[in-house]
Amino acid sequence: MQNIVGHDLDDKQNRERVALDYKKTQCPAARVVKEAVSETGTSDGRPTRIYTVYVKC
Repeated sequence: MQNIVGHDLDDKQNRERVALDYKKTQCPAARVVKEAVSETGTSDGRPTRIYTVYVKC
């Protein structure tokens, strides 16, 4: 997950909610099973991260 405007992706609960909302129509019983974080450098002195949220149906 990256570049989603209007969401604080540094907040774990927000990341999970966004991922589950995205999958809700395909799988109403979806749940988060794992998460991975990749540090990709810095932007304006802050670390830049890419979050990958794994969802199981």
